[in-house]
Order: sequence, then C-alpha cells, then structure tokens
Amino acid sequence: MDTKAMLIGSLITFPWDGLLAAQGDPVSFLQGLLSNLWSIAQVLLGLGFVIFVHELGHFLAAKFFGVKCEKFYVGFDVPIRLGPIRIPGSLAKFQWGETEYGIGAIPLGGYVKMLGQEDDPRKAEQEAERIRLDDDQNPMTPPVLDPRSFPAKPVYARMVIISAGVLMNLLFGVLMAAYAFRSGVPYQPLILAGTTPGDPAWKAGIQPGDQVLQIGSMKEPEEHLQFMDLAEQVMISGLKQPDTPYPVVVRRDGKIETFQVVGTQRHDPDRFRSMIGVRPVSLSQLDRKIPFLDPPGIAKAAESNESTLQAGDRIIAVDGQPLPSDERLGQPTETELMRSILAKIHQPVTLTVRRAENPRKANSPTKELSIQLPARPVRSLGIGFQVGSVSAVADRGLARDAGVREGDRLVAFQGKPIEDATRLPLMVLDAKGTEVVLTLEREGGEKVDFRWKVPEMVHVQEIGPQLNPVGYELLGSGMTFDIQPVVASIASDSSAMKAGLLPGDQLQQIQLQPSAKQREAMKEWFTEESFQPRTLDAMYSPIWLHELLQIVPVGTPVKVHYLRDQTVREAMVEVTEDSRWHWTSRGLNLEPASKMHTSQSWSESLRLGAKETWKRMLGVVDFLKLLTTGKVSRKAVGGPGMIFYQASSAASEGISKLLMFLTMLSANLAVLNFLPIPALDGGHMVFLLAEWIRGKPVDEQWQARLTIAGVLCLLALMAFVILNDASNLIPLLGR
Repeated sequence: MDTKAMLIGSLITFPWDGLLAAQGDPVSFLQGLLSNLWSIAQVLLGLGFVIFVHELGHFLAAKFFGVKCEKFYVGFDVPIRLGPIRIPGSLAKFQWGETEYGIGAIPLGGYVKMLGQEDDPRKAEQEAERIRLDDDQNPMTPPVLDPRSFPAKPVYARMVIISAGVLMNLLFGVLMAAYAFRSGVPYQPLILAGTTPGDPAWKAGIQPGDQVLQIGSMKEPEEHLQFMDLAEQVMISGLKQPDTPYPVVVRRDGKIETFQVVGTQRHDPDRFRSMIGVRPVSLSQLDRKIPFLDPPGIAKAAESNESTLQAGDRIIAVDGQPLPSDERLGQPTETELMRSILAKIHQPVTLTVRRAENPRKANSPTKELSIQLPARPVRSLGIGFQVGSVSAVADRGLARDAGVREGDRLVAFQGKPIEDATRLPLMVLDAKGTEVVLTLEREGGEKVDFRWKVPEMVHVQEIGPQLNPVGYELLGSGMTFDIQPVVASIASDSSAMKAGLLPGDQLQQIQLQPSAKQREAMKEWFTEESFQPRTLDAMYSPIWLHELLQIVPVGTPVKVHYLRDQTVREAMVEVTEDSRWHWTSRGLNLEPASKMHTSQSWSESLRLGAKETWKRMLGVVDFLKLLTTGKVSRKAVGGPGMIFYQASSAASEGISKLLMFLTMLSANLAVLNFLPIPALDGGHMVFLLAEWIRGKPVDEQWQARLTIAGVLCLLALMAFVILNDASNLIPLLGR
C-alpha cells in the first residue's frame, strides 16, 4: 500500500542542531567531511529502512493471503521531465519471480503494487477490468475476480494487509529503541543549573540542583527524564490549557517535592512555545565547539597559547580549591564552578584544568595546567538606565513574607538613589553576608523598607540576551525588578556624553553597526539578523540590551535613536568597559551535561522500547488534536527537509540517537498513515469497514472521487511542508 504521507508531516518540538563540517587545518576538514558523509549515509539508510519496513509489512501479509504483488518499491518510480531532460523513475530495479523490486527516484515514501489495487483514479477502471475473469464457454455467466487479486480476498484479509505496514513500523520501532537502550542512549539529564528570574519555575520555588522527575500529564516519575521531554510536556500543556497549573516533581537533597507551575509564552514572539524558565546543568568543562562567549578576547589567544584556556579543558579547581563532584554525574558542574568564581568577582582567579594531550585521540593521556582567568569588566554604552518597579515576587521567598508587591517602585538602595538600574544586582552581590535595605514606593506615595540578609553562598540566576525578560533578581530577596528605557545617568568622558545624550532621554531603537573586521570576529556568535535595528519594547527590553552588550566586542559602534522633547534624535555611541564593575560571567561557554541510559537486560530493553514507541505515538496524536483546533503554529510542522536535517543531527551523535529518531519517525508514520484519508492506509481501512458493515463494496466511482480528493489534499500538504521546510531551514543553515 502507498505511504505517500510518510515524509510530509512531522512534529518538531525540540532544538535543531546543525551538521557542520570541521574547519581549520586540512586534516580536520577532511575528517569532518568524511564524518558528515558517513552521517548522511546513515540517515539515508535509516530513512530507507523505515520505508522498507512499512512496505514489507504489506508485502508479507499480501503474500500470506495469496495476493500477487507486482511491484515492491522504496521511493516512487514516477518519471520526471524537465523540458528536454528526462529523469528515470527508478534508480535501480530487478525482477525476482513475479515481483519487480526497485528504488524509486522520488524519496518521499514507497509502495507495494498488488494485483487489482490501484491508487491512481485514472487507472482504477483499467485495473478493475484486468482482474475480471470471463467464462469463454458460458458468456452469460457473470465475470469472477482473479483469485490472486486484492479485491478477491475476504474483508478481514484485506484489513490485515492494509494494517500490516503500520503494525510492522510499530514492531520495528520497539526493536530499534530496544537496541538503542541496550547499547546505551546518551541524553541531557534534567538536573537544573538554574531558573530564569521571574519565570514560572522561579516563582514556584524550583532551585538550582533540583532534578526533575515528572511533569504535566506523566503518570509516574522517570529517573532518566530528558530535557527534551520537559520542553515537549511544557509546550503541549501550554497549548492544551494555557492557564491551568500542572505539577513538576523534583528531587532535592534526596527528598521529593512537588510544585505547581503555569507555563509562559512571553519569551516567544509567535506566542506558541510555552516555557517555565529552567536551564539544564553543564559540566565544568569548556565546550568543544564554541568554548568562549567573548569575541575575540581569550578565544583567539587560546588557539596558540598553552597558558590560556582551550576547548575541551576540564576545570577541576579554583584558586587551589578542588571543585566538589556531583554524584549524579560523577564530575563537577557549572554550579560549583560559578559559585567559586563569583566569590571573587572583582579579582582574577587561577583555574586548574585537566587537558587531553591529544584532543583528537580517545583516551588520550591528560595533563594538569594552572591558568589565570581575569575579572571581566561590565560592558555598556556609557548610559545608566532608570530603575523600574517590582516585576515578580517568588511564592516562597523573603520578599513575599515581607509583603513586597508587584508594582512597587524601587526608590533607593542602602539609603541612596539608584543611578543605574543595571548596577543594582551587582551592588547586592557585593554585599553578600550582610543585611541590606531596599526602599520601595507604593501607589499613593507610601514608602516602605524591605530588609534582608544577602546569602554568603552566591549563585546568580543568569538571564542572557533573552526576549521579553521578566526582570533582574536581587540575590536572596525572592523578587525581581524591571528597567525603564530612560537615561538616568551618563558616564563622564563616554561616547554617550560626547554624542549629547542627557538624563531623561528615552531610548527608542538601537542597532549594532560593527566594522567589517569586527563583524568577522563576531560571526560565530551573531547572525546577520543581529545587526538589524531593534525597537526597545517589552520584547527587546533594556535588560535584553544590557545582556547582549556583555558579548559584544569593546569598541563596536551602536546607533541609538532616542526621544527628547517629543522629537526622535539619533546618536552614535560605542561599547565600552567600566572597570569599577565586573560581570558575573567570564565568557566561558561550558559543555552540556550528558548521561547514558543503558538497560541491564534485553527484557528491560524491550519494555523501554515499547514505552518509547507508545510515548511517541501519543505525542503525534496530541499534536494532531492541537493542529485541528488551530493551536499549533505552522512552524511546528516539518517535512522531508526537516526530517533529514534532524536525522543528520541525530546520526552525528551516534547510532543510538539515530535509532531513537527513527523510532519517533516510525511512530509518526504509523499514526499519520492510519488517518482516514483516501489514498492512505487509513482511507483504505474506512472503505473496508464500510464494505464489512454494508455487506458490499463502496461504489467504485465514489471511491475514485474520494481518492482524488485525498490525493489533492496530500499534494497540498506536501507543498505546504516543503515550503515550510525552506522557511525553517534557510535561517538555520545560514548560521
């Protein structure tokens, strides 16, 4: 039976990782090229195998019931003409017995052509005539059907043949996942490095170090829950019932705690993807691809100088103090590393790193080095921003206990007016271990003092250049505040002062305008879109701007449009460093934590494989329900291009990840092919059910009309997802 919809619909709900060739010396480039070619070969074999398995189910069932199979193809063998150019329909074919086996030139599915079965309405009448056997000796006898034709078989036999492809896909989905679990499936564990201040997880009281075990509609806790699972559950819960709280179960210091959260879509410009604001933990090891977030800085020096940090370095101690190992991961994490670095935010620190002598060789001997990491001055435009009001209060925090309310306006810190809102979190950080006072003003002019002791154990919840941030957190307070796009102060001798900016000016728009040399240095961290004008609003707020500036090279020109006396004016300023203040991050980009889920027996593997396949099937069903209600963005629908892109990414991470992706694709195919659309397996099943109930086949003309409608719908869907693939993939591949 046809699988025309096989590669034209897929749910995309997780981050997309590109398949990038290694750059640098010729040996590295060649190794990267060969690695990519092997990954592509694996993808082609994997996708072809999924199609083959589906068609094999139909083929074996048909053979079992004695149906003649005339063709068995992976891909469609439709000849293509492009003017004078004729592309053959098949890449390879051979005849074995009564069946022609082949690989079609159009890799969008596959089919088994059975005697008497024809999905092309134009040929249906001819095919029906072909299987009628006339009695030459008695012309008045009604013709009978060829006993080896598909229509001649009982309804139950045809139902088995129709459903065999889907059942075979589910069976092999279970087997592929089982083999992957037996071999070991790498995954990103749901151990949290932090929560985004003001977002649902932060408000609920979820903390760094918590391990999420269960979320949303999950029936039971899972020890090996992946970060991708959380993202999918949050998104689906947000689409189904956006305002309904759902449980998040975590393990904290050996104890189980349950929190109620409601996802937010505030960080997604399309208002489609829900989030709760959590960040998975990374290791105390520099990322192997992009180790730094400080172009060009230490990243360039590290390429040739052994006394500087390099990609893959594992940090094991800070100023001689070994970093404690997280027992769940067996090595130190970024949480302990950043606590140690933040304790000396204004000073250089000496890192003890363990480095492989030959990074390209597995199990290479290592050596230990001591490398000094300088403090990192805060970058700005020479502009101090006006402080706003309390934007969020945690459900379990000191601010809530003290009666602080959202909307309270910040007036003073330690009795002094706040001249630059971006410096306030750093001022609180400098006061660790002591009591501080924040003066707030309520509606009506009432002023209240909020006092709390800043904790000694420092952990700053990072925001990054996030869209529509809720606000900055004041360490240990349980509250966040926002920032107004209004100039509160101007640094002396800054480019902002020379450009004529004054306190009270309201920033309207900014645009990074680096030189060609600066843009070349920034290409690993910034896309072309980053250099477009940005209007400062709720989505691109002053907090977003301030965080962005921390990874923009010093000296980069920035065009600023601002409002003064109801007139929009323009100024050119530059990114500068303020040596009086130092940033919490020092430009290190750390390797995400990874664990291996390996089953202990084949029986456990099969159980996990069945569970994985069932979960993926339910995911597709949920997606289709949301799609029919208009709650899903078109960006969530992928076709052949996106499937190949994702499969390539999975293959680059190893055979187990590719098998898990193919399990998801098999479950996807099983559900989609059983939709009640004529020309799909589900449409054929509907016709058979009608025949079984009525006691006679559905009128052939009606079947033909409905099949034409089904084919047109599939062609329209195919065109849609291919165009959607192009709009999704072009920005990704351009990075």
